[in-house]
Amino acid sequence: MTRMARRPGRVLTIFQKCLAAVALTTALVAGMVTFNAASLLQDVARNGLRDLAMDATIGLSNEMSGAIKFGKTGIVQSAFATAKQRLGDKLEAGVAFSADGSPGAGLGTPDAETQAVLTGLAKRAIASGKVETDATGLILAAPAVFGDKGTLVGAVAMKWTSEGLESAYGAQQTRAVIAAAVVFVTLLAAVAWFLTQNLKKPLTALADAMDRVANADFQSEIPGKSRADEAGRIAQSLDVMRHNLSLAEADRLY
Repeated sequence: MTRMARRPGRVLTIFQKCLAAVALTTALVAGMVTFNAASLLQDVARNGLRDLAMDATIGLSNEMSGAIKFGKTGIVQSAFATAKQRLGDKLEAGVAFSADGSPGAGLGTPDAETQAVLTGLAKRAIASGKVETDATGLILAAPAVFGDKGTLVGAVAMKWTSEGLESAYGAQQTRAVIAAAVVFVTLLAAVAWFLTQNLKKPLTALADAMDRVANADFQSEIPGKSRADEAGRIAQSLDVMRHNLSLAEADRLY
């Protein structure tokens, strides 16, 4: 009397393990690449904004120097308004300072803390004759120099923000993540199909053939004997075993 080999409880099949390993590896690699690319792009965007803030602040201080010297408030406000129109939400606030560090016309209504930082940077720029920035590089003051002799007449301090840039970047990153997820699912489906055709089906067929041999069915053909891979070698060995058991069974009966 033959007995079927008892099957263990529910466990992951070889196919499921292979697919899980491929999915995990692909997800980890894709995640690392996406994270590194996102960090790099974010750094590039912020550095670009700092460079823009530096160039625009210096340019505006040069443009306003005459108006600051002669107290032309309307010209200063017009220059700030034009800069805001050109630079959009990246420019948050700005103040023109006279040579003694007194604030004059400006852009926006900075809060007390921001006003204190702008004033401090402007006084430092007037004292040093150089551009002064805070730790972020997004609040800075440039000295205003007038005339051929380069007379220091004040400073222009401006606050810049990356919020709009980060918002646009976040939306772009979301689209990129969705696109990457679609590609990942598509590739995973392709891998699953490949493993099904080249691993799951051959091994399932061999397992069924082994069950038949274990149940003394020595007449059924063993599938996959013509394959040139490992599954074919197993099928060929199983076929030899089936043939030998068939002969042994015949000798036992006769």
